Amino acid sequence: KNLEPKKPIKEVRSSPPPINDSVSFEEVQPLLQKYCYECHGAGKKVKGKVNLKEMESRAKFSQQVEISRLGAEAVSFGEMPPKKSEQPSAEEKRKISDFLNRIVDEYARENTILEPVIMRRFNRYEYNNAVRDLLQLRGDIYPLPEKSIRGESHFNPASGVMPRSVRVSNRTLGKNQVERQILKDVNPFAIDLQAEHGFNNRGEQLSTSTILLESLLKLGRSIVDSPNFDSYTKLADSFFKEDEVPIKEKLRPFLGRAFRRPVTEVTLNRYTNYYELEKQKTSSHTRALKNVVAAILASPKFLYVVEAKSETSKKIPLSEYELAQRLALFLWSSIPDKELIAVAQEGQLSKPDILEREIRRMLLDRRSRALSENFARQWLRLDQLVTAVPDFDRFGEYYARIGCEQWKFGLQTMVEPLLLFESIQVEDRSIMLLVDSNYSYRSDELQSWYENPQSPFGTKGNRNRFNTMSQTFSRRPLITRKEGGVLSTAAVLTMTSTPLRTSPIKRGAWVATVIFNDPPPPPPDLVPEIEEDDAAIAASGLTIRDRLKQHASDQSCASCHAKIDPMGFALENYDPVGRWREDYAGGLPVDASGKLFGEIEFKNIVEFKDAILARPEKFIRGFSEHLLSYALGRELKVTDKLAVDRITGKAMEDHGRFSTVILEVAMSHPFRNKKVKKAK
Repeated sequence: KNLEPKKPIKEVRSSPPPINDSVSFEEVQPLLQKYCYECHGAGKKVKGKVNLKEMESRAKFSQQVEISRLGAEAVSFGEMPPKKSEQPSAEEKRKISDFLNRIVDEYARENTILEPVIMRRFNRYEYNNAVRDLLQLRGDIYPLPEKSIRGESHFNPASGVMPRSVRVSNRTLGKNQVERQILKDVNPFAIDLQAEHGFNNRGEQLSTSTILLESLLKLGRSIVDSPNFDSYTKLADSFFKEDEVPIKEKLRPFLGRAFRRPVTEVTLNRYTNYYELEKQKTSSHTRALKNVVAAILASPKFLYVVEAKSETSKKIPLSEYELAQRLALFLWSSIPDKELIAVAQEGQLSKPDILEREIRRMLLDRRSRALSENFARQWLRLDQLVTAVPDFDRFGEYYARIGCEQWKFGLQTMVEPLLLFESIQVEDRSIMLLVDSNYSYRSDELQSWYENPQSPFGTKGNRNRFNTMSQTFSRRPLITRKEGGVLSTAAVLTMTSTPLRTSPIKRGAWVATVIFNDPPPPPPDLVPEIEEDDAAIAASGLTIRDRLKQHASDQSCASCHAKIDPMGFALENYDPVGRWREDYAGGLPVDASGKLFGEIEFKNIVEFKDAILARPEKFIRGFSEHLLSYALGRELKVTDKLAVDRITGKAMEDHGRFSTVILEVAMSHPFRNKKVKKAK
């Protein structure tokens, strides 16, 4: 039974603060003059090329909506005015923020034209899932590095309960293990090539070439010709078996599902004729049909995510089939199933009650694990962990000799945040648990890593200390709030460090980008270097905080550091491989204090989490923006703000329930509508 998601541990409101319609330009201008003009317009000072002094009316702000949007975000996150400048009161902040947000909202309402979603080709993960589902395979078609966790038996969202123990493997636990569930002798997935060598992976038109088409055709043929294909597909005794069903009747529904659109007679006849030619050549129904399937798998109509061109540049609703395609890619990273296609054929999918029913059905399907495998992995930037290399001499326990190979034990930590995400999804809990949870999934080795930082593996030493094929991760209650959520996982803390020290800059940038979707701008050129070894910093009697203060005194660095450094220092009690410490190696105490959003002070990671939980709409909005961008396959624009506001508001009303966020994204205006440029 799904549990009602618990309220965030510390929550001050259940919906975003209302925007005040009555704030006028005349009320705001004196505040801008007092707090902003000094850097943005007074004399010749125009920081960031933003001259607010020249914006002398409400209309001027409406004409510069991007400046208004950035200004509202900067004030909301406490980034402006700069820390050393005079600060507005909470009421003055509210007035500035409300005025700018109202400008953006009005622009979004008046300019509802959506950004076009550019056509693109399936990536390797989506291609695997699409072929697996179309051909009803018993597993994947090739090894997938994108699958950080191998093993699916534990993921059963229909049960509403995540198992207490999960036996899993991943590429880092067993990189040399034999894949048990793949097709044999399958060609590699074709890489994205330049336009002159293939059809583009993204663009307004498809450009084709012999090289890429041949590569994809060979891939399709290698799938149906695999030695274990007949025992690997559930279609061997039905679709591929010769029977009394006319070939057209076999191919029509198959093509409709493969191409995610109604099949024209011209298309149907083309593949039917190809089948007849192949059968004449091979004298085999099964062989001929396999060749037809290989051709279908190489067709741009299968490989490309395409939405029909419009005769207008205005927004129009997605067709039933296009909506089905978007839903399947969003929730399953695959193609629609027969049930979804049937609803689309009946013209019912766009009806709100039917759409909600289908979304909920799809979420309860095991294929919705793609949200963890594809979205969560990308959102958390977990691929960065693969290239993380803590210094071998200083962090030797991070590495282990298994047989004759060197292993990064720490990469086992990648499993922890993904299993937390999956538990929230399966049990339909609050996404606020991603900030602070009272449980986590850990192996015995990982639990020891946190509990015994000085000697995490006891007498096991560094040789053969764990099973490389698989590990059991158990759901463990956390006795301290120093742990819990994704912020304090060893995976995140390791990949945001350098080989020899922590990096408050990297960690702060990760928090700003991932947790709040408020990434810092790229660093300026010729940024002064900071020592890569904290021992060198300690030798001068300084901590990394002291050293960064010197670094941030450079005018070109100051504004960004004021934003990201407090978030990074909140995690400073964790060493470069994610273990708790009170002092640096040189004996100086760790200072993890700071101020979030320019107003909520914290002294440590627990108070930092409380600061986030005190303003839950900040995290829920950031998460919703990441999810909507993922669902649309494009970056969000100003015109998407009203949709994000609605998603955030509805999620807040339901205390961040996972399914509510998914539902609101999939039923949002940008998701259900499109703008496509006319074909040239």
